[in-house]
Order: sequence, then C-alpha cells, then structure tokens
Amino acid sequence: ETAGGSGVWRGQILTAFGDPVADGRIQVSEGGSLEAVYSDANPVHDAIASASVDASAPAISNVRAEDITNAGATIKWTTNEAADSRVWFGTSPASLTSTAYDNGLVAAHALPLVGLSTDTLYYYDVESTDGTGHRTRDANGGTHYSFRTTAQGEILLVIGDGTFPSVRVP
Repeated sequence: ETAGGSGVWRGQILTAFGDPVADGRIQVSEGGSLEAVYSDANPVHDAIASASVDASAPAISNVRAEDITNAGATIKWTTNEAADSRVWFGTSPASLTSTAYDNGLVAAHALPLVGLSTDTLYYYDVESTDGTGHRTRDANGGTHYSFRTTAQGEILLVIGDGTFPSVRVP
C-alpha cells in the first residue's frame, strides 16, 4: 500500500519477450495481454486490472506531398495506430532542420508546410510517435522524400467592361 489505509497499491512486474522460462519475469508477446487480480479479504472483493502488450512503433505508409503551391504543401501519410505527426524538412537532404508538428494522436496524418520559397526543391522525412512513446521516422530508405514548390503564385484577374456594375468599381 502506498500510504496506510489509502487502498492504493503500486508495483511493477518484470516482463520479457520469448518462451516461458524460470527467470522471474512474465514472458509476453506483441499484442498479448496481462491481467492482474487482487483479492481483498476486508471487504471481500476482487480488483482486476488488465493491460495489452504494445512494444512496436507505428508503421508508416503512403507518404506523399499534396496541394503544392508556390509557398506551401501538405505532407500526408498513414500509420497503423494512433500517433502524433512531425515533418522534418529543408532544402538540403543533409540538413532537415525545419519542423512542423501536431500532437494529436491520429492514423491519417496531414501537416501543412507554409512560408516556403517559390520554385524550390524541398526534402522531407515524416515521424510519428504513439501514445506509449514508440517512435518511427521514415526517411524513404535514406534518400528522403521530396517535392518542388511551383514557379508562380496563384493570380486572380478580373476584367470588367462597360456592363460591369459601377458599384463594384473602386
């Protein structure tokens, strides 16, 4: 008991991966579950706690750049479990020092990169960390992902003739 009469018990159970052996540890496997039962005599009851075994980092797939403009792009990817979103990017594959980050735990990731230079090649990696702290960084096998911003900005030109309402002319 953590404090006399508190009814709160804390402790740890040593675990290891593999076949059962007499090593003082409970052998577990990815995706398995553990259940602990505490039987109290006063008052008579059982308290049951369970946990699942998660020892794997998120798997990243379908990495891509979309909605590319002269000053930005949206980097998207998918993970096999809920995780946060981080993009490391820069204009040199040896120096991906800029980041975009969202701490929301999702499986479908989308991070906008803004304030980029026109007609410039950008390199990027994506990274996700699950709720238990397991992290994966996908650098496309070491070659990094890339995209080029567009050369021209989006321009809307409106030309009015004599039939154009005068109230619309400044």
